[in-house]
Amino acid sequence: MSVRLSIIPIQISDQQAALKWYTEKLGMEKIMDDPMGPELRWITVKLPEDEVQFVLANFGAFDPEGAQPGSTSGYVLWTDDIQATYQEWSARGVEFSEPPTQQMWGTQALFHDPDGNGWVLVQRPTPDTPSTTT
Repeated sequence: MSVRLSIIPIQISDQQAALKWYTEKLGMEKIMDDPMGPELRWITVKLPEDEVQFVLANFGAFDPEGAQPGSTSGYVLWTDDIQATYQEWSARGVEFSEPPTQQMWGTQALFHDPDGNGWVLVQRPTPDTPSTTT
């Protein structure tokens, strides 16, 4: 039996604005954009090298007591070159709250989407990278 992660929800307030931001700023691909009634759409995006999709949705329209846009954080994206990714995304208009900073687990940079959802961009250390734990 094989089980894999497929879709992760991201709480957003404006689906069209979020679609534009995630595709233009982070370079994600739009996978699906289907109607879910008169006002909402099922929109999924993914990174070109990955299978996991993110659904850009405002589930508050279905459950006003539920999660609200900007209420999630800790999404982690791995990169093999954090400096290049940081420079490219910064040039596209991604505003980082923390530039690439060495941590025990590698180098990280922090940013938020326009709704305030928190993301962590991480480059894992390579075998020749000095450890910060010694």
